[in-house]
Amino acid sequence: MELIKEEIDIEFHNIQFYTDSRIVLGYIHNVTRRFYMYVANRVARIRKTTEPSQWHYVCSEQNPADHATRFVAAAHLPLTNWFSGPEFLRECDPIGCSLGESYGLVKAEEDVEIRPQVNTLATNVKEDLLGSSRFERFSSWRSLVRAITTLTHIANSFSQSFPDTLCRKWHLCTKTSGVEISQAKATIVKTVQREVYQEEFESLTKFGKVSQRSTLLRLDPFVDNEGLLRVGGRIHCADISDIEKHPLIIPPNHHVTGLLIQHFHDQVAHQGRHFTEGAIRSAGLWIVSGKRSVSNIIHKCVLCKKLRGKMESQKMSALPSDRVSVDPPFTHTGLDVFGPFTVVTRKTRGHNAENKRWKQEYLSTLQPRRKWTEERESIQEGDIVLLKDGEAKRSEWPIGLIAKTIASSDGKIRKVMVKTAKQGVFREYLRPICDVVLLLSNNRNA
Repeated sequence: MELIKEEIDIEFHNIQFYTDSRIVLGYIHNVTRRFYMYVANRVARIRKTTEPSQWHYVCSEQNPADHATRFVAAAHLPLTNWFSGPEFLRECDPIGCSLGESYGLVKAEEDVEIRPQVNTLATNVKEDLLGSSRFERFSSWRSLVRAITTLTHIANSFSQSFPDTLCRKWHLCTKTSGVEISQAKATIVKTVQREVYQEEFESLTKFGKVSQRSTLLRLDPFVDNEGLLRVGGRIHCADISDIEKHPLIIPPNHHVTGLLIQHFHDQVAHQGRHFTEGAIRSAGLWIVSGKRSVSNIIHKCVLCKKLRGKMESQKMSALPSDRVSVDPPFTHTGLDVFGPFTVVTRKTRGHNAENKRWKQEYLSTLQPRRKWTEERESIQEGDIVLLKDGEAKRSEWPIGLIAKTIASSDGKIRKVMVKTAKQGVFREYLRPICDVVLLLSNNRNA
């Protein structure tokens, strides 16, 4: 085409190319696959001087170039389109035999001129991939440390300098050293600290101190050799261990903080906040807002509720009508097994005087509530409770499920049906709420 444009004295405004080979059209329009050298060079040469949009498909029956590749008698040439070309070229908008077709590769997987397709995957590696959100899957500090210790052991076994030749790469192994356990604990604390106190770490790295608006300003924190945030404080000269002088800073309201508090609370046999705080400090940990955090965990401790939990209560109800009405003696009475007895009553002057005195002097004394003065959230069906048993020790009281609640006239719950199970036998007891201790609530925060 370049030679024709150079030799002919006609200016071309639009040039279109036609071929009856769909394979060639697929090569020219291809943008996804690579070819071997022979086809690649020719496709590159075609695309150097033309655009893929200029190339179209023409049927073999309408392609005049097809006659040059096979025998046709000279007398029959005028009967073909050798001299006239395909009919669609004489139309106003020549489009050939392909209207709106896309030219893709034909059987690309079988074509020997196309290079095999190689899939490559890129991995974007970031630092600190171990997020503390994964720690929320664990319900105890011991299980979390065990999991991170195992992960650390497996990671170290991939190192060429790992001393144990039996523990190599992925394996199930229970042989963990004290160093790996300490390393796992440090990893957990570091992960939490880096997420919660990111600004403090940046300030300490740049300026050597935290900003004035930091919540850790009074603790004078610093970063130790392992990259852990510790309390600087002012008891450097005290005759105590280094971990007590400079304990690790643990943020409040974090899942790991709750696991640590519950762990040391179990170690001191559930003896209360002061013993728990002492065990935490002795272990070299400083929990920010520690008193509140420890109190919240102990308040939710089920075992502590079983040992020291208070009985449920509700605001004292109003007196029933039979307790505040003036009636003769024995008007309201229980049924005796030998009765009822017939009683003859008469309203006398003395009786009326007594009624008047009862209203004036006694009835008014029933106004104030001597106890249970505050309205409390009602116990609900599905709550787990400890059922009081007057004939057994508190540690032997059965645990039950609230199967039904019974509301008083004011809508408050003061009686419940408790369902218990013992040796596969289910029983239900109707009890006042002052005989149950709430352990786990179904809907409210206990």
